[in-house]
Amino acid sequence: MTIQLPPTIAAYFANERKGNAAAISENFAPGAVVIDEGNTYSGRDAIRQWMANASTNRPLK
Repeated sequence: MTIQLPPTIAAYFANERKGNAAAISENFAPGAVVIDEGNTYSGRDAIRQWMANASTNRPLK
């Protein structure tokens, strides 16, 4: 059985497999907020930086 993901979710995972933090952040709304390990990241720029830093510690692939 194949699961059909919504396009935005599919794009997120495709970009995650590529390790592309900039493209991943574009899947979020401009005013999105991510809370991870007690830290809050507001907006695409902060989310992009969070993803880039996270991939340094834990590769996205």
